[in-house]
Amino acid sequence: MSGLALTVGSYTFPEAVEARISKESIKHPDTDAVIGWRERWDVSSRVDGVSVAALHAALAAVEAGLAGGQDVVLSDGTTTAHQMVTANARNGVQLTKPVSFGHGAGAGQWATAVRFEFSLEAEFYEGNPYLLWETSSYTYEVREKERRAVLSGEIVCKPGSSAYWEAVGRNPGVFVGWQGPFARVTDNGNWNSRGTRATYSYEYVRGPVDAYEEYEETWEIEAALTDFVHVPVLGGGDPVKLTTVLMPAKARQFGHKSSLSQYPAATSPTWAADLKPPQIVTRRTPEKVTEDGSWKYTTEWRYEFERVSDFSFPA
Repeated sequence: MSGLALTVGSYTFPEAVEARISKESIKHPDTDAVIGWRERWDVSSRVDGVSVAALHAALAAVEAGLAGGQDVVLSDGTTTAHQMVTANARNGVQLTKPVSFGHGAGAGQWATAVRFEFSLEAEFYEGNPYLLWETSSYTYEVREKERRAVLSGEIVCKPGSSAYWEAVGRNPGVFVGWQGPFARVTDNGNWNSRGTRATYSYEYVRGPVDAYEEYEETWEIEAALTDFVHVPVLGGGDPVKLTTVLMPAKARQFGHKSSLSQYPAATSPTWAADLKPPQIVTRRTPEKVTEDGSWKYTTEWRYEFERVSDFSFPA
């Protein structure tokens, strides 16, 4: 055997192979930031045999070796030239072009040897292999007859992942946060045709227990993203990945409370250690709500947060 040998899982091809390895960037569907790459191996090789039956058996062994979807390694027996690790790939390494061969192609085809080719592909991503981006918000209102909570958001997933199941996972049967439990009354969602984007809204209600006439608060969360580029290597070889921008995780918290007696206190920042200045807390001018002189006093607040690690939605 000369040249480089290809090993797929525990199967090593009996002859040297020629492998053309190509890569293309995968971009975030909203920002166009490069978030990973799609790698393709176009491989050609041969098997030798003294009869058609022997060649047929050798080809069957090649096909069986490729069926496992295992790690793919190109090596000279001592040093690995390049590899695809299926555990690091989205949906593993896949055989996208089965073993193909041409009758009569080349001298001795099916007499002493069979030349064949096939293709393998895999996708590799930075960070979470499924989720690209999400926002979540929570709204809480108190009225005369009931309290109402709405959990809503939007999710964008990587190709091949299900935004639908990510969104469904946000919907508990009974919502216990913020002085719950709340009973669920509505369940709405929209999913795009490719299944990579989902918007959702889940509504819950329960009877009144608060003195506030109105209380509404919203949290929005953006996950941290790493942007990078692939720089070509002088003289050939695999491109070198360089991180260009580390985009921090961001969160916003805003809302208001209203009372018929006095200005309510603003809710404290959820992630005080990561708070960005300024803290914005304002009081609206009192509003007259009844003929007999009742007034509504409203306090508003808005906070913004930033850090390297992702924020978790408050529970």
